[in-house]
Amino acid sequence: MKHHLILLSLIAVGLGAAEPAPVPLFDGTTFSGWEGDTTGVWRIEDRTLVAGRLDAKQPYNDFLCTTKEYGDFDMTVSYRSNACNGGIQFRSQRVPNDHELKGYQADFFKGHDGSLYDESRRNKMLATPDAGVTARLMLGEWNRYRIRAVGPRIQLWVNDILTVDFTEYDPTIPRRGIIGLQIHKRATEIRYRDLTIIDLDAGVGLAGEPDAVFAAQANQALGAMQVKVQELKLKGVAIVAVIPGDKTRGWTSRMQVADHFIIGGKTNVLAVAYAKMAEMADTLQRSGLKTRARYNGENGYEGGVIAPIPGGYFAAAFSGGPSDKDLQVAQAGLNVLVAGAARPAPAAPKPQ
Repeated sequence: MKHHLILLSLIAVGLGAAEPAPVPLFDGTTFSGWEGDTTGVWRIEDRTLVAGRLDAKQPYNDFLCTTKEYGDFDMTVSYRSNACNGGIQFRSQRVPNDHELKGYQADFFKGHDGSLYDESRRNKMLATPDAGVTARLMLGEWNRYRIRAVGPRIQLWVNDILTVDFTEYDPTIPRRGIIGLQIHKRATEIRYRDLTIIDLDAGVGLAGEPDAVFAAQANQALGAMQVKVQELKLKGVAIVAVIPGDKTRGWTSRMQVADHFIIGGKTNVLAVAYAKMAEMADTLQRSGLKTRARYNGENGYEGGVIAPIPGGYFAAAFSGGPSDKDLQVAQAGLNVLVAGAARPAPAAPKPQ
């Protein structure tokens, strides 16, 4: 059974906090904060990190990596590829007893600058710029990458042109890891300079106002629900929502359709799912406790779950299967939202 996932509505809420200032990721003179083969592959020349040599081909993939892990961040780096294959790894981990890293890569090589690759994990391109975007990149001897990763959303820019805007729906993919600079097998020489990073984890935590937490976690919650939908072989509609305060003043939601929202030619499960969510927003209890008219073909009133958090409530609902399976899907989404709310916000930096 094929499950076509369609995003029908997306309401984003800003975090409402200023981002920290960018800081250098490389001090220009030492490998402080980095680890890798700094005697055979990597060296420093003119405040530039250099891998390989023009008179020899690199025999294997190699990476110079940060010693610190990053989760949410905004990074810039200039690179000179010399027409070679390379890239910038992020949210990555070293493969034990190997030269490889596994994780996301902002790729560059002929025809692929600005592409997002999944290195040594899914081993495929996750997103690529279309031909019209590629034609606007104005690639030169030196080019500049910007990489922004916030929650499930990854954006790439090359020379200030947005090339990729990707959302990761697989909740098992790590959202934290090291950053690595690559020289690919058979490359000669690649150079990296002007590395800066904004560590968004250092200034903005997920815990806080319910709207902000919801904005950061909603896509991941829907992704977890989609995984459960596929596992249970269902069709239907998934909704997650944030309800501010202890009285319904309006609620913000995001919704996905798995395959179709009309099932059996008669049941509008989109209406059913929203009825469950509206009931929870009214009662601040799980769905099915309040008597209401049954929709044509509806399998049951259950399938909506709700949980209190500081400053409001999170809720998730699914409609499309029997009540017990609807509940499993809804609970998968709610678990992700509640986990995000429980994450502690980092301490504010001390005044200088």
